[in-house]
Amino acid sequence: MDIPLFHLDWLNNRMLIALIATLHALINHSLAVGFMPLVAWLENKGVLYSGPEEVTDAKWDKMVYRMMWSAFIITTTIGAMTGVGIWFSVSLVSPNSIASLIRVFYFAWFMEWTVFVTEVVLIMIYFLTWKNSNRSIKAKTRHIKFGWYLSLFSWITMAIIVSILGFMMDPGNWLTHKSLFNGVNNPLYLPQVLYRTPLAMVLGGCFGLFLSAIFTKKGEEMRTKAFRYISKWILFWLPFAIIGSIYYYKFVPTANMANMSVAIGTQSFHR
Repeated sequence: MDIPLFHLDWLNNRMLIALIATLHALINHSLAVGFMPLVAWLENKGVLYSGPEEVTDAKWDKMVYRMMWSAFIITTTIGAMTGVGIWFSVSLVSPNSIASLIRVFYFAWFMEWTVFVTEVVLIMIYFLTWKNSNRSIKAKTRHIKFGWYLSLFSWITMAIIVSILGFMMDPGNWLTHKSLFNGVNNPLYLPQVLYRTPLAMVLGGCFGLFLSAIFTKKGEEMRTKAFRYISKWILFWLPFAIIGSIYYYKFVPTANMANMSVAIGTQSFHR
């Protein structure tokens, strides 16, 4: 029997994990996966529409830098702490469960941590070298490439973790052929990736829209331009997010749907 090392009365153990994981997923999806490519795209816009003697549009670049500063602070503080918090809470509440997942996905988690460390290095480079990159077009172009590299590694981190989340809902062929390949390629893996990826882009766009309203003045031409670009970004990804959500919903196991009413607030299960 899996006896928890810790039990939280009132809120319940499941709610503890759910609160931490939901906050972490919102930050990870909106700011890491969805917002980073938007920032790189907006930074590139500043270069494209700069004057003939400019490396980039200085006012535009300053606005995008401030947006990146906000994301950098949130992801490296709350995002990092809630990521550790998930491990801590799950280890307390259900140590045997997390131990079993580590045995199945040991190599996948090793790869995820390697990618994550690379992601941390890239976000440090991208943010801390921003101002120095404005000295020349070559440096600015290289800096924008780091933004795209950061975006790619952020997405890979999510893609690996999603395989484990999908496995927890439906292990699929792994029950008969216990291999890492079958564990990763579970029935919910592709539907979740196709749902979470465009959803992250939409959430990142919404966060960008919010920040652009903060860092620009009402009636300013730059605000209008920022709203237009970011709105196009959201409208581009929104149909894919809707289609992905419908596709993912069709693959959610019946048992998970039946447990939605009791899964978070109680210790009960519906069979």
